[in-house]
Amino acid sequence: MKRIIIIMLGLAFTTGAMAQTKKAEEKDLKKTIEAKKDEKKEVGDDLKHLKVGQAVEDRKDVRAIRKNEHRKAKHLKKAHGVKNPVHKAEREIREEKKN
Repeated sequence: MKRIIIIMLGLAFTTGAMAQTKKAEEKDLKKTIEAKKDEKKEVGDDLKHLKVGQAVEDRKDVRAIRKNEHRKAKHLKKAHGVKNPVHKAEREIREEKKN
């Protein structure tokens, strides 16, 4: 009887931990997407002011952030079964900005 109770408690704690991890990763993905948008805006401003060298450097940062974004999205799809995590995060960002 004790073993069954211990196993059930272990499963409950594990399930709770997994659920919290998914939410944390989704929030992290949202922050990554926002950072990418800010960097892209900086690249556009640099090009507008004819700062080509600075725009090239900033573009490298954008690519690194984008690569990280896709890595996180792939993990959310495989490990947690989230469908279209990038689109979901972008939609949540737009809804937050409306309110």
